[in-house]
Amino acid sequence: MSIPNIDAPLSSIGRNPNIITQAVLLAYTGWGYNFYSATNQLRADDLLIRGKISGLLSRIAADISALGAKLAAAIPAPTRQEPLPGRDIMPAVVDLRRLASETDALSVKITALSTPGRDKIWDRHRSQTATLTRLQGFDLYLGQLVFDLSALIAGKAPLELRDGEIRQAFDAKLAEIRQILRDREDMLSIGG
Repeated sequence: MSIPNIDAPLSSIGRNPNIITQAVLLAYTGWGYNFYSATNQLRADDLLIRGKISGLLSRIAADISALGAKLAAAIPAPTRQEPLPGRDIMPAVVDLRRLASETDALSVKITALSTPGRDKIWDRHRSQTATLTRLQGFDLYLGQLVFDLSALIAGKAPLELRDGEIRQAFDAKLAEIRQILRDREDMLSIGG
C-alpha cells in the first residue's frame, strides 16, 4: 500500500504540508515501521498462523494427557491379593504421558520459532518478502500436519492410541513436524 500524496490538497487550503505530512507519515509508519506494507502483513500472518498451530497442538497434548489420566484412574487400588494392580495398563499410561509431553514440547517450539525482523544487512542477501512467503508455506504445511494429528486422535479411547497403525501414523506426523521445523530453521540460517 502506498501513502497518497497529501501535499497538494493541504497547500490549497493554506496549511504547511511539511509538518502535517511528517505527522501523517509518522502515524502510518510508526517510527520507521510501515504497519501496512505487504512484508509486515506477511510477518504478522506468520506469527498468527504459528500461534493458532501451537494452540491446536497444545490442545492435542492436553487431550492425550486427559486420555492418560482417564486410563490411570481406571487402575484399581492395591490389595493384598494384588499389590501392584494395573501392571498391564501402566505402560500405556506412561506412554501416553510421554506422547503428551513430546507433543506439548513441539507446540512450545513452534511458538518460539523465529521470524526475520527488519534487517538492512539481510536485505542485501535475500528478499524479505520472498523469505516471509516461504515461511508462510512452511507454516501452512505445519497447520495441515497438526490438523491431521487432531483428526487422528479425535474420539479415540485411551488404549486405541497404542494401536499399531494409529500410533505409527501419529509418530510419523510428529516426525514430519520435526523435519519441517528443521527445514524452516535451515532456510533461515546463513547457508539457507
